[in-house]
Amino acid sequence: MIYNENIVKEYGTSNLNMVGISPVEYRPAPTKEDYQSGFITRYFSKKINENKIFEINPATAPLIEAKLYYVVSLNWKISGTKERVMNGNIIEKTGVIESNQSEIDRVKIETQIDLSNKLYNKLEFWRGY
Repeated sequence: MIYNENIVKEYGTSNLNMVGISPVEYRPAPTKEDYQSGFITRYFSKKINENKIFEINPATAPLIEAKLYYVVSLNWKISGTKERVMNGNIIEKTGVIESNQSEIDRVKIETQIDLSNKLYNKLEFWRGY
């Protein structure tokens, strides 16, 4: 194994195998059960000093190197009505577009990570009824 001097200074040689992994681009494939529940949880990583955002596999999210990357998740609505359903002045159902935009906004407020360019299609994976 070739040791990088900066890594050795930061972690020591005994911890080299404990350093987290780098993210790998991933595309979810919603299952029948996901469509029945109406949501999938999507995970994204952003390198701390860059603006590049990757969608990542939920299984690898806890393994991403925390000193180099931020990891965020959101609940992405994939089934239901496209637009909100109103009954007079009362919202009966929140639409997929509005729900997904709300999640993107929440992540931005909570983490300062803007997923809007990555998740420009608010109907991605959607199946309406």
